[in-house]
Amino acid sequence: MKILKRKGFTLTELIVSIVIAGILSIIAIPKIITWIHYSKVRQAAEELTSDLIWSQSLAMEKGSSKVVINSDNYEIYAPATNSTPIKTISIDSPITLTPSFSGGTNYINFKRNKLPVQNGNITVSGYGISYKITISAISGRIYLQRL
Repeated sequence: MKILKRKGFTLTELIVSIVIAGILSIIAIPKIITWIHYSKVRQAAEELTSDLIWSQSLAMEKGSSKVVINSDNYEIYAPATNSTPIKTISIDSPITLTPSFSGGTNYINFKRNKLPVQNGNITVSGYGISYKITISAISGRIYLQRL
């Protein structure tokens, strides 16, 4: 008599595979969500840093520029006396911007030589993570660091 071999999975093997996949997803999904949140905050901080550097370039071209920082958006003006922004960027909630410039203003001006008129920091925070953008009036250097 011939014995037939059946190819495939048993019900037990299938259930064990589903349980293992479920356990792995329970562990992985929260970490993926956290990574996505951190990436959003980092992206907002990097975009603002890039736009500040671009604003320095605009100051060289137009004579001056100004970046106005609000908690949920920022606007770039060139020249600084212009009443209409050339670029406005909105920041998605719950990410917030907190400017801290000498003089207590919420804006920073750049002169034709790319140097800012005042020192300052901008904190980009959300989802329990923060980045600080520092602007040096002496060197004009703009750099980003994680807090």
